[in-house]
Amino acid sequence: MTHPRNLDIILTDVYMPQMNGFKLLMEVKNRFPDMPVLMMTGYNSAAKVLSSVTHSNVEFMSKPFRLSELGETVKSMIS
Repeated sequence: MTHPRNLDIILTDVYMPQMNGFKLLMEVKNRFPDMPVLMMTGYNSAAKVLSSVTHSNVEFMSKPFRLSELGETVKSMIS
């Protein structure tokens, strides 16, 4: 599988129906190790787990956050 050229970053929540963000992160990093992934959650327990993620190009944001903070984070990750 090749890297999707029109996809610059993956923005996902940690908790989703059917596939959680951690499983998605593993799938993405297995296929596209350099793909930037920005994960977000409002749960402190997830934040603790995310702090142990060692993949490159993975960032985490705790909810709530300002749209400007999201924009700045995305911009820094894809530049």
